[in-house]
Amino acid sequence: MSRSQLSAEIAALDLELTARRTRLLVSGRERVERLRAVPPRTLLLGGAVAGLASGLVVSRSGPRFQLFCMQGIRLWRMTGLFLPLLLRAEEPGADPAL
Repeated sequence: MSRSQLSAEIAALDLELTARRTRLLVSGRERVERLRAVPPRTLLLGGAVAGLASGLVVSRSGPRFQLFCMQGIRLWRMTGLFLPLLLRAEEPGADPAL
């Protein structure tokens, strides 16, 4: 590829990145505004109900469900550690040793 083609590709990627970042910022602002529209008492009550419901599920199902949840949390943490490494290794031109 020539230098001008690479510069054009970088400029196009920069525009795409700027557009994605703008969409992400707008989405974040919309979420914050939606949460601000909900009264704090409703959020607290919803959290309390969700905690009570999950506590009842765990207490009624016994240790097997709790073990299942703990294994899921461990798997989620391991995925968070290894997924970026796997994705980086799949990129063309990436050094798999990194």
